[in-house]
Amino acid sequence: MAMNAIQTWNAGIRMFPALKIGDDILSGVTLNEEKIREFINQHRD
Repeated sequence: MAMNAIQTWNAGIRMFPALKIGDDILSGVTLNEEKIREFINQHRD
């Protein structure tokens, strides 16, 4: 959860809502459950 605008900007997040895992960012106004699940599943070990 972003608590500091400068840290968020420096982390590469330019739009809300956004999810960041490692160096990858998923962002968009129309994120749906399927897109979020896909993003998370791509980063599971």
